[in-house]
Amino acid sequence: MGQVRTWHAEAKDIFNCEQGKKFKGRLLALEDVYHSIDNQALKNNVKIKSVKLADSVKEIGNQSFYNCTALRDINLENVSQIRWESFLGCVHLKEITLSSGIRYLGRRSFSGCKRLNCVKFEKSTMLKGIEAGVFQNCESIEKISLPKGLTEIGNKAFYKCTSLKDIELPEGIQVIGNEAFYQTAIQGIKLPSTLVEIGNSAFLKCRSLEFVQIPASVKKIGRWSFHGCGQLKKVEFLGEPEEIGEWIINKSTVIRCKKGSGIDAYCKEKEFQIEYIDEEYT
Repeated sequence: MGQVRTWHAEAKDIFNCEQGKKFKGRLLALEDVYHSIDNQALKNNVKIKSVKLADSVKEIGNQSFYNCTALRDINLENVSQIRWESFLGCVHLKEITLSSGIRYLGRRSFSGCKRLNCVKFEKSTMLKGIEAGVFQNCESIEKISLPKGLTEIGNKAFYKCTSLKDIELPEGIQVIGNEAFYQTAIQGIKLPSTLVEIGNSAFLKCRSLEFVQIPASVKKIGRWSFHGCGQLKKVEFLGEPEEIGEWIINKSTVIRCKKGSGIDAYCKEKEFQIEYIDEEYT
């Protein structure tokens, strides 16, 4: 692997861009005096392969490791804030572990990490949302269990995670953003009973998805939310959304709903196939 270079703080406890430019090695270890890595500190460094962060490092700045294409290993267990595009384009990064202390993941923070196949969250964290595009185009993730405490999954959060087959959504999530799971390989998903809104194209082109049950809590379903899901046989509505967008499904999909409901009227207008829930009990 080569020699590890331990970087000693100078005047401040931030590893800054000037220090980043001076660093020419492959293995970086930061000592305990550091608490953060500055914005763009190691941006476009194509040589660095491994980073050992001291337990004192709590924040990774904007684009700190942007396009570090050789980076394979970094310990993030003690980090609480990862800013926007911090690891965008780190195509050799394979695994990350985020602890209960994580409170912020910035937009596109791991976007384009094409070999990232293992993302570990603690069961409960301080994280309230998965920001826009955090795992966008992470083509190797197959399974992920999101932590308790989340209320929102942002736009394009898992956009084109084309290997993603299994995801666990905790109770508490209220919003799934636009294109959040666009073109993933999800086969089945249990939507939480706290969910209020499903964004435009949220599950567009999820071609392995076979069945979806929409909780009674859902008030808004955006256009094309389940369109292009060629294997989707049925979508069951347990409640009465107040707003439904255009072409939420393909015409080959059956919608199960209560007879005489607003969903029933919507299906008749769009000429979708209908199966009435009530008829099972008569």
